[in-house]
Amino acid sequence: MTAETAVSNDSHQARARVFISYSRRDIAFVDRLEAALKARNFEPLVDRTEIYAFEDWWKRIEALIARADTIVFLTGASSVYLDWGTPRQRAVAEMTAAEAEAHIADGQFAAGSMGPKITAAVRFLAEGGQQCIITSSRHLAAALAGTHGTRIVPTAGRMPAPRRTASGQ
Repeated sequence: MTAETAVSNDSHQARARVFISYSRRDIAFVDRLEAALKARNFEPLVDRTEIYAFEDWWKRIEALIARADTIVFLTGASSVYLDWGTPRQRAVAEMTAAEAEAHIADGQFAAGSMGPKITAAVRFLAEGGQQCIITSSRHLAAALAGTHGTRIVPTAGRMPAPRRTASGQ
């Protein structure tokens, strides 16, 4: 798959600000993805700065997230799974923030794995984000088209908090 095929050209998505969380091993893909997103009138938000010892790097990431409508987490897994590692393991195509919170409370997501991503997605949606997509770089095109990966969306009827600005206000 190329980065160009990973990007939808739907006009209703034009000008969306997309924060991309990625593994440093996927940097070459992220470079191509960023160029493809820009070519299609998206505003990709990618942190390219190295993290140094004792640096408060999270503030830099939060500033980018505060500007985004959508977060994409590129992971080693193609989707979020419930009952991971058991015979009942199953992929989740879509869940609401409330469902994600319930799964967190049930211990479905390990702290060193999907847990932080799901928690970040719930927080992002509570602060006015529109969606979070979790998938692998290999399946990103299908995830953006809604046919693969996991999409976490706001819970119907819940009013999101006002969006923070990049300065945190």
